[in-house]
Amino acid sequence: DGWYLLGESQFHSRHIMPRSRTELTAPFDRVISIDSSLTPAVIHPVEMAIAAADTTAVRRYMGVLQRADAAEEIRRASAALRVIQGNDSAARAMVANYGQSGIVMAALGGRILSPTANGENINALFDSVYLGLPPAARVPFAHATYGAILGGLGRQSDARAIADSLRPIRPDLANSATTTAVYAGFASPDQLAEFGRWLTNAPANNPFVEFFRALHAIDSGQPQDAGTHIARALALPDSTRPSFLNGPLKVLDGIRLVALGDTVGGLARADSGLRTPSGLASTPFASAVTLRVALVLASRPQTRDEGIRRLRYGFADKLEFLPIVQYYLGRAYEASGQRSEAAAAYGQFVRLWSRADTIYAPRVAEATDALQRLTAEGAR
Repeated sequence: DGWYLLGESQFHSRHIMPRSRTELTAPFDRVISIDSSLTPAVIHPVEMAIAAADTTAVRRYMGVLQRADAAEEIRRASAALRVIQGNDSAARAMVANYGQSGIVMAALGGRILSPTANGENINALFDSVYLGLPPAARVPFAHATYGAILGGLGRQSDARAIADSLRPIRPDLANSATTTAVYAGFASPDQLAEFGRWLTNAPANNPFVEFFRALHAIDSGQPQDAGTHIARALALPDSTRPSFLNGPLKVLDGIRLVALGDTVGGLARADSGLRTPSGLASTPFASAVTLRVALVLASRPQTRDEGIRRLRYGFADKLEFLPIVQYYLGRAYEASGQRSEAAAAYGQFVRLWSRADTIYAPRVAEATDALQRLTAEGAR
C-alpha cells in the first residue's frame, strides 16, 4: 500500500512537483514486482509509456494486464498504442469513448512530441478527432478543448471561430477556447491588447477576472498594478472564490514580486503557493503560473537546470501547452549551452507551428533562426 500511495501521490502532483518518468514509475514498478495482480499499479505507468511513445514499455505493462485478465485496460492500452503509431481513426474513437481521460491525453501528447510530428499531420489529427466526433460526443467542453489545442498550435483565428460558436450556449467556455496563448505567456502584442479590452468590460468581484487582470498586468510590463487585483481576489469570500484558485493567486503574487525585482522573495512566495493544500488543482490557472515559475527558474544560471526539469516534465498532459513549451525549452537549453537539445526543441516547435497564424510570424521566425544557427554550429 505504501509504494502504491507514494506512486499515486507523485503522479497526481507532477504538475506542481515535476519528476522524470523514471522517478514516477519506480513506486508502481515496485508494487508490480511484489504482486503483479494489482493492476491499478499498471495504469499510470502505461499512460507515461504511451506519452513517451515507448512501445517496448507499453507492451511489457500490457503483458501484466493480460496475465491479470484486465480486459478493459488492455483495450484502452491497445487503442492508445495504435494512436501513437499514427492511427488517427483510433484517436477519434478513443476521444469518443473515453473523453479526456488520462490515457487519451497521453496518446495525443505522444503524437505531439513524436519526432515525425509537424503542422500538417498534427493539425489533421486534431481536426479529424474533434470534427469527426459522433453527435453524442460533440459537447461544448470538447469544442472548448479543441479550440484551446488549436491555440497551442498557433491557429488563433480557428480557435476564435470555435469560441464564437460556443458563446451563445456556453459563454463561460468560449473564452477558454481562445486564451491558450495568454495562459502560456505567448500572446502577441495585439492579442494581449485585445485581451485587455475584454477585461475592461468584464464583471467586477469575480476572482477569475481578477486573476486574469493580474496576469495581464504582469505580461504587459505593469506588475505594479497586479497586486491590487490579486488582493481583491483573495479578499472575496470563499463562497465566490473556489479553493483551486487560491494556490494560483499566491503563485501569481510571487511572479509579481519577481517582476518587481524581488526574485528571492518572489520565488519563496510562489513556492508557498505551490504548496497550498487543496489549492492548486490541475487547471489552466495552475498551468499558467507553474509555467511562469519554470521560466523564471530557467532564466537564471543558478536555477536553470531546475527550470528545464519543470519545463520537460511539468506539462506532459497539457496538450495545449506542449507545442509552446518546446519553444521555451529551446531557449533554456540554448542558454545552458546544450545545443543539440536546443535544436531538437526549436525544431519540434517550428514543425508544429508551420500552420500558425501570421500574428505569430515573429515567434516562428525567431525559433527558425535559432534552429538554423544551432544546426550550422553543430556542423562545424
